[in-house]
Amino acid sequence: SGTGVHELDAPQRCLRARRLHPLSLELLTPEGEPISADRCSSVGYIHQPFPMAFVDSVHMPPMIPSPIGIVLGLLLAVISFLIFQPARPADDMAVVALAIGLSLAATASFARRCSKEWRMTPIEKMHAAFCSKIRQEVPCAQRTERGPMRAITASQLQELFSFYSHDYIKQRTMHYVYRNIVLPLTAEEKVSYAEFVGAHRVEWFVSHCWATQFAEFVESISRHSQEVPSEVEFECSYWICTFSMNQWILEEEIGVDIKESSFSLALHSESCRGTAMVIDEAALPLSRVWCLYEIMTTYERSKLDGSFAGVLLCSHSGVLNKGSASMDVAIKIASAVMTLDLRNAGASKQADKDAIFSMVRSVQGGFQAVNGFVRSAFQESLLEVHQVFNKRFGDFMKAMEGQSAMLHHLTTGSCIEFSELAKHGEAEGVDDYSGCDLHMQEEMAVKILV
Repeated sequence: SGTGVHELDAPQRCLRARRLHPLSLELLTPEGEPISADRCSSVGYIHQPFPMAFVDSVHMPPMIPSPIGIVLGLLLAVISFLIFQPARPADDMAVVALAIGLSLAATASFARRCSKEWRMTPIEKMHAAFCSKIRQEVPCAQRTERGPMRAITASQLQELFSFYSHDYIKQRTMHYVYRNIVLPLTAEEKVSYAEFVGAHRVEWFVSHCWATQFAEFVESISRHSQEVPSEVEFECSYWICTFSMNQWILEEEIGVDIKESSFSLALHSESCRGTAMVIDEAALPLSRVWCLYEIMTTYERSKLDGSFAGVLLCSHSGVLNKGSASMDVAIKIASAVMTLDLRNAGASKQADKDAIFSMVRSVQGGFQAVNGFVRSAFQESLLEVHQVFNKRFGDFMKAMEGQSAMLHHLTTGSCIEFSELAKHGEAEGVDDYSGCDLHMQEEMAVKILV
């Protein structure tokens, strides 16, 4: 229980577990087969049926005997006392007192073992260390109004990832980060993560899918931050639902009317420059209905606000709109978008899907217009990547041709003209080639080729 994973917390579900190492359990079906689906969790409790809960001592500290050990010790003590000592009333009372005392000790040990707070787990120790680190920079959580004032910077995002990535986040998704890191860190103060670490005013609204690997998500935001400098601060700030919404009062964050939700308030704020969509090779964000709402809102604002940047497509290899993403990634994303129809977007709650679909249909052109807006954004980005690739390829070919010419001079024994070497003089720190013999010129040419 308490894992945050519905399939694991279901009271009627009974699973088996195999210990892989001190920090990892593999879940098995009742028949002993490994569960293939992603059910990662670093929080929660295991409830063992009797008598296994009484006998098992795997998770007991070395200095604390298990309940069954105490009971066996009690029985041995009583038997030995009765065999080797003459029976006298006083001794009988001592035996009874000893039995009662050991029984109470066994009961206390068992109760302590069953307690949820009898010791800190490894991830709880990590949370305590991270909280201590943050509180050195931000003495206490600064509560702010929901919406545009709860953004975080790329460095704050990277700080979280770097701290937990090796032992916990690894290749896991935002689902894991939300359940196992964000909620525990903000549980005491019941605030958003942005308020917990120090919130900023939004510059970019982030549209993404929780199924994307968190490592890829962080790298995509980092690349965007490097390629699109902030206009008001040292670095860009991002409104990310997981970190910008108070996860303890989600109903208030979403509200009754979607137009008054924290999503909408952030996207429509004056400080928001555009939407940064974290896109993977499968174009997963475009399969989720809330991302559809974000795209639709971006589309509507782009028509009314010429200064709004629209959608910037961010991948782990760079921003597609800037041409910095790899050609391979851009082509894979474009292939996924070619067959895109936002009417196929799914949602965990049918009510959300119905409300957002209704809003899209109310937009002029409906789904056809929004689908066209998305395809147009991807088409322009793909062309930009293609142009940058062609330019780099052309520069590379020119450099190769120049190197081939120099190599030809060397292999034919021809004297390299000083004027040719002088072109590279500044890079090599040489201003005057006069007086250089052929051997010295060859050495310089080799250095240039390398």
